[in-house]
Amino acid sequence: MSLRITLFASGLSIIPLANFLHSQGKLAGVVFMGDQPQEEAQAKYHLAQAQINTLSFAQETKKGELALAATIDTWQSNLGAVFCCGKKIPMPLTTLFQYKMINIHAGALPEYRGANPIFWHIYNGEKQLTVTLHYLEDTLDTGDIIAQSTFEIKPYDNPNTLFHKTLQQCPVLIDDLENQRQQQGGFSRQPQEGTPTYSAPKVQEHDLVLNWATLSAQALCNQVRACTLQGGARFTMGQEQVQLIEANVSTLPTYNVKAGTIIRVSQENNLIVALSNNQSVELSIVANQYGVFSGYRFAQLAKLSAGTELH
Repeated sequence: MSLRITLFASGLSIIPLANFLHSQGKLAGVVFMGDQPQEEAQAKYHLAQAQINTLSFAQETKKGELALAATIDTWQSNLGAVFCCGKKIPMPLTTLFQYKMINIHAGALPEYRGANPIFWHIYNGEKQLTVTLHYLEDTLDTGDIIAQSTFEIKPYDNPNTLFHKTLQQCPVLIDDLENQRQQQGGFSRQPQEGTPTYSAPKVQEHDLVLNWATLSAQALCNQVRACTLQGGARFTMGQEQVQLIEANVSTLPTYNVKAGTIIRVSQENNLIVALSNNQSVELSIVANQYGVFSGYRFAQLAKLSAGTELH
């Protein structure tokens, strides 16, 4: 029998991968775990249109465990795979599958262990991302590596485009799994080596806040791109919080004015703000409670001019 994969997930993010595996005849079903009932219901509806099996797993009950075990047997599934799952998988569940359980992680483990690897890749200005399949262990993202696939991060990629590119690596990785199974009777095991430089924790509100005084122009632009799913990076203007949705490196000199000071407002250059080390950045797209504006239009509406300080 070929691979029959049961996906463990939390919401709508699982749909593209489920559809691909279903088209290849490798999907047994999708098990939903998490606390997003509305999103789970939407995902189930979409999957039902393709006649894909689904199950909600109540992990806090013994009855739920028994129901899952019976379902896995009915589905004739031999591998569990975790993708975008907001809940920790109880390790006893790995014994339900002939080939145990794997996790699909957007990072070259041990680098970027954690819940939000795509955000932190962009935030840190990485040039490539490696998708890793690894065995599920009780400690998050520590299991032996089975297969990896690497792609380039383009200068204008954001979390949505990187997520899509991560999904595009899955066919190659699933083929690798199948080849390993056929040739070896199982999967390879490569222990994770080295001490990671970067981690990928859940994104907190303070991770979204811009610091004009400490960021380089490129680092600020990276942070803005990383914050796309959160509605943009944050700064304040008086008592108002503003979202910066797009920023670009500027070549205008700052003449050593204080970081965070507006140095030019024009239709050609939008809204230019000074940073430290004589660097500057263009605020290209800005949003507030009234809407989304170009930097120039935002400055006009807010009556901003050269010399105004942002925080």
